[in-house]
Amino acid sequence: MMKAVVKAKPDVGAVLMDVPVPEIGEEEVLVKVMAAGLCGSDVHTYLWEESMHYKKPYLPLTLGHEFSGQVVQVGKQVTTVNIGDRILARPTHPCGTCWFCRHHQPDNCTHRATSGITKNGAFAEYCAIHEDQVIHMPASMTWEQGALIEPLGVGASCVLRSGLGYGDFVVISGPGTIGLCALLAARAQGAGRIAIYGTRKDQQRLALAKELGADYTFIVEDCDIVQEIRALTDGQGAEVALECTGVPSLLQTNLSLVRSKGTVCCAGIYSSPTVLDLDSMVRSSKRIVGSYGSFLFEQAVQWITSNSETAEKAMRIISHRSSIREFEQAVQRSIHQENIKELFVRFD
Repeated sequence: MMKAVVKAKPDVGAVLMDVPVPEIGEEEVLVKVMAAGLCGSDVHTYLWEESMHYKKPYLPLTLGHEFSGQVVQVGKQVTTVNIGDRILARPTHPCGTCWFCRHHQPDNCTHRATSGITKNGAFAEYCAIHEDQVIHMPASMTWEQGALIEPLGVGASCVLRSGLGYGDFVVISGPGTIGLCALLAARAQGAGRIAIYGTRKDQQRLALAKELGADYTFIVEDCDIVQEIRALTDGQGAEVALECTGVPSLLQTNLSLVRSKGTVCCAGIYSSPTVLDLDSMVRSSKRIVGSYGSFLFEQAVQWITSNSETAEKAMRIISHRSSIREFEQAVQRSIHQENIKELFVRFD
């Protein structure tokens, strides 16, 4: 048996409980989890927001999809992974047969199995994953860096899907983990000036954003964010806005922040629908682009291991390291915006 954080029923909450150590299939490996990140979607699932109700058929479900660890068992048909390998995991295993998989778009697979989302995940002592989910960690990479690769990839994927051009003015909503990872990626991608905004509760996060390379930070209760961005861009607005909060009303705000033919790229998970002024969007030829998850795991590994400055900055996003026994406290810190990135590093 092992300890695991389990979403046991379709209601608010999750419980720490004893569950059996996973049995692996012939194409799977068993991983001893060494570091696992608390994601915003884990918090949405804990709160059982409407956008998470699709998980009901998969309950009870062990949460956690951002993780690194060491392989302790391999299935009979596994050929690329060995016992003792240090690995991080891409959360999703595509089916390989649907239209998207056959057309080389596995990140859009319609039958994908995802750790911590539709199958048991990594807030536990051990996690079983398919061989194809394994990414080998370079010897220089730490367990904590390995657990950060997924959110770094999400931020980088959002930047690439936005079409960010060299020298563009970029505005980011939300200085949480994904917003800060998007900030690092936007700077690496050649952004000109970067502004990021949040609430008064985000002051610690905004201060870190400044240290990580943001040119401007704003607290929305203390200013008119649209007017502030327009003042910085000769009245035109930003070329790109990266929406990283999942707050429905901010989608319209970000549309107002970008100039004609500008792009809003959304990486946040929204708890409810929103209302948009589509006429204004159409008349200004603006774009809204969705960006779900990451397709840049290997690239993110190379990015971190080849650039010590970026690696150091990425590690500063981690504000708390704790045990899965403290899951409830970690979630409450996230709900009240008292943390930046929570990592679980103890699992017994």
